[in-house]
Amino acid sequence: MEGFFYGGPMEQLIMQWSQMGVFTVLLPFVLVFAVVFAILDKVNLLNNKGVHVIISLAVAFFTIANPYVVSFFVPIFSNLGLGVAILICLVIVLGLALKPEEKTWKTLFTVMGILIFIMIIAKSGLLKSLFQGVYCSSTCQAILIFVVILAIAVGAAMFGGKKEEAKELKVPMGH
Repeated sequence: MEGFFYGGPMEQLIMQWSQMGVFTVLLPFVLVFAVVFAILDKVNLLNNKGVHVIISLAVAFFTIANPYVVSFFVPIFSNLGLGVAILICLVIVLGLALKPEEKTWKTLFTVMGILIFIMIIAKSGLLKSLFQGVYCSSTCQAILIFVVILAIAVGAAMFGGKKEEAKELKVPMGH
């Protein structure tokens, strides 16, 4: 039985887009153009939006001309969607338990964001391509992940604590 997505018209449309290069050429081009233009516009180095557009277009074209950069974007952003879905689920679950005014939200989202970032990098295969020729068994990988999580926890404990301000002792002066 054909559904709307699987085996249906939506899946066919996505397959056509994939064959036309929408995911490997067009979307990375648009993303790089938008990011470079936003940075140039924010910095306002040249005070000319036309020049910012031309520079952004050139950088975006150079980016899609490099097959390594394009193969970098596809796994990262497909896995980023999974990470965002996990964060949304976390918000829903924690929203039931925590009050919005509590400071715990910031700490939890920082830790979860870092863990999801590590998961996205690991799942996309970028770690393997970065460390080609370096052998690391699954035990070694587990130890490395544990060390990273431990370092994050220690850093949060050392630098994330609330600093107590020195309170002045006010003594009433009698006349």
